[in-house]
Amino acid sequence: MGGKSPYTPSELADLLSNFYQFLSTLHYDPAELQHPPTGGWPGLTTRAFGNWKDKTVVESKLIDYATADLEMIKSDCTDREEDIEFWSTKGKRHRKYIVYLAFGHESGGRELLLNVRDGEIIEDVLETDTLSPCDVRRYLNKLKLAYRSLKLIPCVGRITIEADKVPETVRKITEEEVLAQSVNWGTALDVQYVRQLYREHGWPEAFRREDAKAAVDSLMGLVMERRDDEWEMEDEYWLSEGEAEDVSMSEEDVRSENDEQ
Repeated sequence: MGGKSPYTPSELADLLSNFYQFLSTLHYDPAELQHPPTGGWPGLTTRAFGNWKDKTVVESKLIDYATADLEMIKSDCTDREEDIEFWSTKGKRHRKYIVYLAFGHESGGRELLLNVRDGEIIEDVLETDTLSPCDVRRYLNKLKLAYRSLKLIPCVGRITIEADKVPETVRKITEEEVLAQSVNWGTALDVQYVRQLYREHGWPEAFRREDAKAAVDSLMGLVMERRDDEWEMEDEYWLSEGEAEDVSMSEEDVRSENDEQ
């Protein structure tokens, strides 16, 4: 299992920073990205994260992070790593080489981990399966394509929709068609309508994220009223302060509208 790592810490950081910058042209608010100072984040050291390899800490120090509680991340990483084995295309790897990039929750949720030793992404589908490791550059490029084509449909404060099996449609879908359905939110028609709505708001080249989010929130208020369901919200535990505030405000707006009725 020896050999030289395919990427330096700076190269890995550049790949991830480029990906986060890409997301900030879509649904991420650029203001939520925090760029590391020269030399990296001062709070990330081998002493602070005792289980991590020095190269892992160097890589983490260089990554652009959204506003998040690093102590919370440290605690969660430790809890999650205790009973997990990490595998690369080269074999089993110690957790000191692993950095969590994204947490999932509940069955079917996805967690993304970066193996800095081999330059690979590990994608774990909770309570289901761990997918084969993939080269980090290749994996991030595939994610970009999935976002651009809306096979992955994000919305601030809501769980990203995996829609790779939902076909595209060329016909115009009306809001009333969506509301008239009697089943829970998440049908192919729902997904196709959100794609249509996003593209009407400039996706992907000139996405007007705030206008699109307002349109989604308005739609979800009507869907909840007519179908008693909606696009699943993210747990506020995982959101930045700004995102959590937006979610709380949108929920309060819906409740206020219902009270007025």
